[in-house]
Amino acid sequence: MQFRNVLLAALVCITIAVFAHAQVIPARTHAELDGYFQVSYAINPAATFSNCVSRANVSDGSGGYVTGFDCNFYHQATGYPFNLTPFITFGGASLGENELTPGYVVWTTNASDVATQTLNNPGSIMDVLDFDANLGGNFSSQVYVYWPGGPAVPSVATMALVGYEVLLYNPLGVELYDPGDGNHTFTVDDNVSPGPAESYINMINTGANGANLLGPGYGNPLGNTCVNVYAFDPTEELVACCSCMLTPNQVANLGVNANLLAKTQTGIIPTSVTIKLLNSLAEPKSGGTATDCNNSAYLVGIGTPGVANTTFPIENGLVAYVSTPGTTNGTTWTNLSEHPFIPATLSADELTSITGRCGSLIGNGSGYGICQPCVAGALGAVKL
Repeated sequence: MQFRNVLLAALVCITIAVFAHAQVIPARTHAELDGYFQVSYAINPAATFSNCVSRANVSDGSGGYVTGFDCNFYHQATGYPFNLTPFITFGGASLGENELTPGYVVWTTNASDVATQTLNNPGSIMDVLDFDANLGGNFSSQVYVYWPGGPAVPSVATMALVGYEVLLYNPLGVELYDPGDGNHTFTVDDNVSPGPAESYINMINTGANGANLLGPGYGNPLGNTCVNVYAFDPTEELVACCSCMLTPNQVANLGVNANLLAKTQTGIIPTSVTIKLLNSLAEPKSGGTATDCNNSAYLVGIGTPGVANTTFPIENGLVAYVSTPGTTNGTTWTNLSEHPFIPATLSADELTSITGRCGSLIGNGSGYGICQPCVAGALGAVKL
C-alpha cells in the first residue's frame, strides 16, 4: 500500500511505501540536493536476482524478428534455471526462430585447458553456464549456473556429451561470455552472493514549474521536467546515466539494479554507487511543454556547443527518496529504510564533468552505461 503526503505550504512532497512485517530502521544510505541537484550513496545495490536486459529487435527480412539481450547472473541459492523465454520472445518475436543452442560454457583457471579446449583439470573450474535442452533436441530457453561451493558442477563426461566451450577465468570474478552472434552477452558475477532485495529511487515533480489548471488530460503540457540521473562507482567512474520525464505531481521510480545498473558502462555491477539527480525543464526554453527528455542528461545546463536553444534549463521542483531493505542485528527480520535526498552544491566544473561523461556514454557506449527507463509509480524496497 502506498501513502502520499503533500506539505503544500512548503512545496515538499513525500511518498512512503509500507510493507507488512517491516520496521523502519536507521539510515543505511546517505544522501545529498540543492533543491534540484541530488545525491544518494546506496550500499550494496547488487543485492538482487540475476536478470537480463532486452535489446531492440532486428528484422529477419521475412516478417519476423531477431531478438537480442544481455544477462547478468550471480551466485545465488535460488532462481535457477533462469527462464530466458521472455527475452527470446521480446516484442512478439518467435521462440522457434530465436531459441538457443544447448551446451556448457566453462570458465577455468587452467590456461592449458583453454588453449586445447579440454577439461583435463576439472579442479580448476570456477563457473559454468548450462544452456540445457529444455525444449528438446537442439533447443534451449533456460540456463543454470554452477560453481564450486554452490550447485554441483557437472562432471566432465556429462558436459562432453552435449558440448562445451572453455574460457579463461577472470581473477576479478566477473566472467563475460559473448557467443559472437552480435545479439547476446552473458555475464557471471561471483564477487557477490545477492539475495532477492532491491532498492528504489522514487522521484516526484512538485509542480514548482507550473501545471495545467484542469490537470494533464486537458490543454497543452505545462511544467514537465526531466530528472537527469548519474551513477558513479566507488572509484568515481560514471557507470550509468539517463533521464526520466515527470509531469507535475507525477511520481516515478528507478530500481537501483533493475533499471540504473542493468547495463553499466563497465559491464560490472559495483558494490556501492553514488547517485546524483539533476532536475531540468523538459525542453529547451519551453517552460516544460515537451513530452520527452531526449539526451537531456548530456545537454542539461550546457547544451550543444555553438547551437542555440539546446540547453535544458536547470530548475527546482524535484523531491526524491531512496527505499532500501535490510535486516537488524544479523537476524533475518526484514526492515524497510527510506531516506530523502538532501541538498548538495553543484559547481560549474561538476556540471561540465558529469554531462560530458554522460554524452560520451550516449555517443560511444553502444548502449552500455544507459540505464533502463523509469517506471511510473512509487515503490518500496523488496522484502528479503
